[in-house]
Amino acid sequence: MLERSPGYLSGAPHYFRLQSPRILAEWDNTARNANHAHSVWRDPGADFGVPLDEENSPR
Repeated sequence: MLERSPGYLSGAPHYFRLQSPRILAEWDNTARNANHAHSVWRDPGADFGVPLDEENSPR
């Protein structure tokens, strides 16, 4: 899934998100007239280095 928030002009806020079971990537440039960006790249299936399953989940 690719999600996009409009914003092509200089100073216009913009946001992109790419998500699948094995990848999450975001680019967020919405604060202070779009002059300060944040980004993240992770693998939702391997957060914290171990898979979460029935045997390892908290009760």
